[in-house]
Amino acid sequence: MSKDLKLCPFCGETRLTIEDKQDARDVHVLCKDCGAKTSFDGIRYDVAGRWNIRSVERALKRRIKELEAENKRLREAFPKWQSGEELPELMGEMILIETITGGYRTGSFSGIHSSGAIRYNTFDGLTRTIYPANIARWAYIKALKGAGE
Repeated sequence: MSKDLKLCPFCGETRLTIEDKQDARDVHVLCKDCGAKTSFDGIRYDVAGRWNIRSVERALKRRIKELEAENKRLREAFPKWQSGEELPELMGEMILIETITGGYRTGSFSGIHSSGAIRYNTFDGLTRTIYPANIARWAYIKALKGAGE
């Protein structure tokens, strides 16, 4: 078997050959055990590639490509966490705060109170504060398109 050819998908054997019939203008991979062969579609090149790639593999490769693109989109949109020691600076930006007790708060950053607390406006229009000592970490967040919108 050519080391470039995968096992026969029908019988699993390795006795494969590439037959090139110049007079019949045909080239294909042939399994010498079960007789399976690639069809000739008028393309003489990459017969081994046509043998090796199966329709399931094509679908999987397409799906992997789609998932990698989605993964990249989500990584770019996912919050980049900051420690509780660093304070937000961008007024009006949405922030997600994780408290030291494990809870979460979110709202629009509205500044630093004179006492040192972080001020943020909640979705219901209230202004809240939280002291940095109670913050485990925080992140700027943005809406994820395609995530339930």
